[in-house]
Formats: sequence, C-alpha cells, structure tokens
Amino acid sequence: MFIIGVLLGILFLILGGVNISGQFGLKTGLPSQIANAAVSLPELVMWILFIIGGFFLWIDVTRKTRLFNGAISFIVGGIAIFIGLYPLLVNYHILNWGLIIPRWIMPWLSVVLGGLLVWDNMKVQ
Repeated sequence: MFIIGVLLGILFLILGGVNISGQFGLKTGLPSQIANAAVSLPELVMWILFIIGGFFLWIDVTRKTRLFNGAISFIVGGIAIFIGLYPLLVNYHILNWGLIIPRWIMPWLSVVLGGLLVWDNMKVQ
C-alpha cells in the first residue's frame, strides 16, 4: 500500500504541476512529449484517477489515528471522489443535475490530493 500511495501521489503532483505551470505560461522542464501528454490527458482518465485517489486517501485515513490530518484527508478524498464520479454519472445519464465543476479546480485538487497521498504514506509505516 505504501508504494502504491506514493506513486499515485507523485502522479497527481506531476499532472497538477504541469497543468498549473501551463496555466501561468511557465515551461515545465519536462520533455515536451511528456508535458503535452500530461496536459492533454483525456478527462475520462482524470475522472477515474480522482476516484481511485480519493478512495485510496480514505483507506489511508482508516490506517491512522491522527484526528486533524485524518479529517482533512477524509474531506479531500470525498471531494476528489465527487469530482471524479459526478461527470461520469452525468455522462451516463444517471444524474441530471445542472452543477458545473470549473476546469481550473482539477489541477489544484490534483496537487492537494497528490501532496496528501505522499505525506500520509510517508508518515504511516
């Protein structure tokens, strides 16, 4: 579980960092093929990654006893699951809400989720 959490967290940090630096017009330092692939990653893949990352963060919460960091991880995991699951449910006509999730939230949530996944898995051993 430790290795999966750290790798998933690093993936979220890279995806979020590349997208945020692209929003500010900065060069990433990554090879252009990797940077372009990270920016143009299909939304379906991002939604599924958010669901997996949110559930993995919830699993991390059950492995630890610290109240404050556990509560933050639980809330961020729930937000990630909702942001990943909501567009899928709308696309498959299961939900019909008119809620719009801004696209600028995805990279920032990706960085927060990645940071929490790496932080939580580095502390728990």
